[in-house]
Amino acid sequence: MAAQMDKKCKTLLLITSSGGEGHIQAAKARAAKARADNPDLKIIQTDILIDWVGKWCGKFLIHIWNLSQKKGRVKLLNFFAKNVPVADALFWPCIFSKALITIIRENIDHIVDTQPIGTSATIKALKIVQYLTGKTVIIEKVITELPTEKVLHFFRPIKGLSRSDRTFLRLVSHKPLLRPGETPDTFWMKNCGLRERDIWYDRFPLRAAFTPHRSQRQVATRKIKVKMRVKSREETDLIVNTIELGTLQKQIEEESITVTIKPCDQVVTIMLGSQPTEEATLQYVKHFIELFRKAGDRGYRHLLFVFCYYDARHYSSLLHRVHQVALDAKNYPKHLNIVPMCFQEDGVIATLYSRSDATLTRSGGLTSMELLSVAQGKIWVHSEVQRKRACYGMPVWEWGNAHYLREKKGAELVTPDTFFNTCASFFILDE
Repeated sequence: MAAQMDKKCKTLLLITSSGGEGHIQAAKARAAKARADNPDLKIIQTDILIDWVGKWCGKFLIHIWNLSQKKGRVKLLNFFAKNVPVADALFWPCIFSKALITIIRENIDHIVDTQPIGTSATIKALKIVQYLTGKTVIIEKVITELPTEKVLHFFRPIKGLSRSDRTFLRLVSHKPLLRPGETPDTFWMKNCGLRERDIWYDRFPLRAAFTPHRSQRQVATRKIKVKMRVKSREETDLIVNTIELGTLQKQIEEESITVTIKPCDQVVTIMLGSQPTEEATLQYVKHFIELFRKAGDRGYRHLLFVFCYYDARHYSSLLHRVHQVALDAKNYPKHLNIVPMCFQEDGVIATLYSRSDATLTRSGGLTSMELLSVAQGKIWVHSEVQRKRACYGMPVWEWGNAHYLREKKGAELVTPDTFFNTCASFFILDE
């Protein structure tokens, strides 16, 4: 059963959060779909932490969240997720009042919510709206993680809703990953207190740029141009100087750098989240340099695309550090071409996911959905600790996503310490 918005809907409220990119990207994807169905639709987007909880408090919480992602502070991320019910109780008055005012003032017809906080407070506001105006507004809750029993930050608040509250909720998700002998009905009842008939199964909320790659399977048979956006001269210089350590040709323009992937190139993409985990990214870059130096030139190029972040105010940003790691490498292998890049347009990410022979990534919700939909190569999922305790090396919901990827795509877990045992044989088949 696919989620469909009422054609009579004139005003849509999008509730999302900028803690990470997944919630916002899912909201944008849902908005694009709604706009395609109804070009005259008015869309209002709100960041629940900044706009409803409070600007300073919200920005502080988002900063802590994103910093924890960059630093790989798994315990703190799990602490935040575990305490979503506490946040719901603490921020309940703010969210309820702001939701009520927004729904009445803007004459909202439908709500799409892509983040886990404030479900109860928002539904209570909908009940008041119905009592005052007679108008019934439904909240469409989009689960931005792959549905496993580990998605506690989304599922616990839903399970805690009363029966009457749930009549205002439409839960949108994908088919769950089940335990042996488990049925979808028992999965949803155990985790959300809902029957399967109450769940709206829909396609992943992918960004538009990923849609063409769903059916594209032979991308490696042709040349592909990757046009990377740059925002400053210094950023351009850092990227170009790193590329020039190898043999990859590039075309430099004022706001972009273009490289061409040939059919015979072996392509690897490292993207450890929208807020890239710094130390792990650097360790993987060092390991790839060592691996390809030992492997020697095998007659084809290795292209290593590394997603970084860049801040001109800080010389310790990840782009600077990746550039320095490449410069400091002894006996740098010329057949290895490292291409560091900062935040890119969706089309670049989609192209690389589809074309890469291997992708080394974190298992965030939207990233996992995109890989399931378009990735054709090997998938390695980064963990912060060694394999025997890998479930403690990533936030609990990412562990669930990783398990889903393993079952559906054959993904493997990897840490910087297990890199050579896990990954080397993929590139050096005769060893």
